[in-house]
Amino acid sequence: MPISAVGKSDSMVTKSNTDYAILEKGLGLRRLKGSSDNKTKIFFFPFVGGQSLSFKDIARGLPEGIEVLAIDFPGHGWARGECIKDFEELINLLSNVLLEYLGDNFYFFGHSLGGILAYRITQILEEKNIKPKKVIISASPLPHRIEEYKYLDKKSMKELVEIMSGFGSINSAFLDNQTYLEYYFRTIKDDIAVFLKTKVDMDKPIESPSFIFYSEEDSFVKYTDIFEWGIYGQDVSFVKVKGDHIFVQTEYEEVTKKIIDLL
Repeated sequence: MPISAVGKSDSMVTKSNTDYAILEKGLGLRRLKGSSDNKTKIFFFPFVGGQSLSFKDIARGLPEGIEVLAIDFPGHGWARGECIKDFEELINLLSNVLLEYLGDNFYFFGHSLGGILAYRITQILEEKNIKPKKVIISASPLPHRIEEYKYLDKKSMKELVEIMSGFGSINSAFLDNQTYLEYYFRTIKDDIAVFLKTKVDMDKPIESPSFIFYSEEDSFVKYTDIFEWGIYGQDVSFVKVKGDHIFVQTEYEEVTKKIIDLL
């Protein structure tokens, strides 16, 4: 059953039994598992330079009977359109478009930038008395510490590729493909622009139970700082995993098990 069965889409393509919808302003929504008949849904929000397929291995290990949906920001993955470079613009697009897809029993999972987006969207939804069952914020920098990451804006393509490759987010087979690296660099730069404009409401800690996935091996987000996420919610728990910053790809089996424990 296509994604359009649960919401309107501008166009719909199907490949390898995976449904994909192109939504407003080129936002992409990929069904990685399940169907619209499933009452429980989990939405995945990607990291800088990531896309919906970044979560395919996690989705494969999740239980049957759950609809697994992953986001492609405009200009990412299969999604068409221009990349968005502003945090609030992307938040407004996501919070408005996803409303008709949520249902009554949904979870959010966001990694790094995706975790910050999931958090801010939850704040907006709670103002409308719409609450996810749980919000999983994975390896996400603290919104009140974004200034510490301003150095990213000055990095060259080579430097950013080296950073992301070190995290495990770039397939080594593509490291010699200049065309791919140039496309990837543009995507990363636009995502970094969004990240550096992060803005959340510090006076409204979310009510929805939130779970902060972190790793002591994370070379991008200090695990000693991660516990400051406790001020952002009324019910916050911390879940330790292994791996460097993009552990959703390098340690996906462990991450999948941790998610299953929370469903």
